[in-house]
Amino acid sequence: MKKFLLQRLKSISHAWQGLLVFIKTEVHARIHLIVAVLVLFAAWLFSFSMIEWLFVILSIGLVFLAEIFNTVLERVMDFVHPDQHPEVKVIKDMAAGAVLWISIIAILVGLILFGVRSIGGG
Repeated sequence: MKKFLLQRLKSISHAWQGLLVFIKTEVHARIHLIVAVLVLFAAWLFSFSMIEWLFVILSIGLVFLAEIFNTVLERVMDFVHPDQHPEVKVIKDMAAGAVLWISIIAILVGLILFGVRSIGGG
């Protein structure tokens, strides 16, 4: 049991290191982090309900998840096929499109939540 727990802690440590590398090396990760902190602060100022907090946290989490997968896919494609290739470009563009799509959805969620609050409906 002790060995099992130590292995889990080691796995968590590796995962944490991956997140730190992502934040340290990716400009978009830092941009998302800054925006996330600002949105969380604004949600706190607006005294969001539990349901509103869930929407905010899920939106932030999904944007980060998409950006992490986009970064991983780009790095894998660069590793597997370092030369420029039209199909690699399509794959990378589609992955970036996923980040754009979920970012638009997150913005819409924010506009709904903060918009309702700012016009007195929340």
